[in-house]
Amino acid sequence: DAEGHPVCLYLTSGGHEPGPANDPREWRVTQYDGSQWNTHTITTSDHNYDMGSLNIDGARWTVMAPTLDGPQPHGGGGEVVQWTSEDRGASWTQTRQITAQSARNHNYVRRVVNGRAPFLYFWADGNPDSLSPSVLYIGDDQGHYWPLPYEMAEEKEKLQLEERE
Repeated sequence: DAEGHPVCLYLTSGGHEPGPANDPREWRVTQYDGSQWNTHTITTSDHNYDMGSLNIDGARWTVMAPTLDGPQPHGGGGEVVQWTSEDRGASWTQTRQITAQSARNHNYVRRVVNGRAPFLYFWADGNPDSLSPSVLYIGDDQGHYWPLPYEMAEEKEKLQLEERE
């Protein structure tokens, strides 16, 4: 955190098997404040392998993660959501839904180290239930995201902003 104390973002569940039997899967942050460890729940998810990233900017903490059910429920990933805490992780608000009505689940959202807008987050989509295409995406902290070209006809390609309703 801003004081140099450790903070961990993680997901808990009732067991290792996928499916609703091990719900709830809770997204949590645990932080050391200099004298004790504090744990707070952000939200829930539907798979053990859902993965997101935490960004800390002073007292404002942001999590980008696939915490909403996607088109393949109880498969890894889902729809990407931005969660924000203004009180060092004690309480969380869903700031914006990033992806919606996707054909495939989005997952493994990673914060780019030393990234600059628009390249602050990086992730992929795919169908966890069957062999499918997988598109890579980059995104910023304002809810914009761009798919990387699946095939490149030129050495350089221009990114197309995803339209959201």
